[in-house]
Amino acid sequence: MRFTRRGLIRAIGGLTGGAALAALTSKSGLADFTTPTNGLLYEKFSGSHFRPNTGGNTSWAYWDNGSIYPVATDGFGPFATRLQLPQGSVLKEIEFSYRLAAGAAMQFLFLGFDGQNNFVLPLEIATIATPSDDLFRTVRLVGGPTVIDNSTWAYSLRCVFGWASPTLLGHPPEPVPSQLLWAARAGFQSHDGRG
Repeated sequence: MRFTRRGLIRAIGGLTGGAALAALTSKSGLADFTTPTNGLLYEKFSGSHFRPNTGGNTSWAYWDNGSIYPVATDGFGPFATRLQLPQGSVLKEIEFSYRLAAGAAMQFLFLGFDGQNNFVLPLEIATIATPSDDLFRTVRLVGGPTVIDNSTWAYSLRCVFGWASPTLLGHPPEPVPSQLLWAARAGFQSHDGRG
C-alpha cells in the first residue's frame, strides 16, 4: 500500500486524535462534574486558571490534568479566577471539582466586586469539611440565579484550601496531594434565553 504525504499525515492525525479522545473520555482522568443541564451553556476552568489571591507567601503547583495544589511556607490563602460571562446572561449553576483527603475544610465561593470598594460577599458559598479518599469530588454552589451585569460588577470564582504542601510534590501516580482543585464549571443562559 502506498501513502502520499497528505495521507500519512491524516493517518497519524487520526491515530493521535483517537488516542487523545480515549484519554479524555476515560473517567479516571476527568474532573467529576454532574451531567450538564439541557438548555445551559457552560464555561469551564481548569484548576491551573486559578491564582493566589492573597498577600502571603502562597504559590501553587500543577499536579495532573489541570489540577493545582497550594505550596506555602508561611500560611496560605484563597485562589481565584475571573468569571467573564456575556452581559445580561443568567448564571444558573456553579460546580467545583476537588479533592479533600486531609487538612482543614475547603471553601468554594462566587463573588462580585464593583471596583469602588463594594462587593457582594459571597453571592454563593460552599464549605466542605469531611475528608474522603476519593480522587474526584464535586460540589455545587447553591444560590442564584444571578443576572450578569459586567458594567457594574467583576465576578470571581474562589477556592480556599485548608491545607498546603510545604514543598513541591511529584507528579502522578504518587504522591497525591491532600487537597486539589481540579476544575470549576459555570452553567448559564444567554441574555436572550438561549442555552
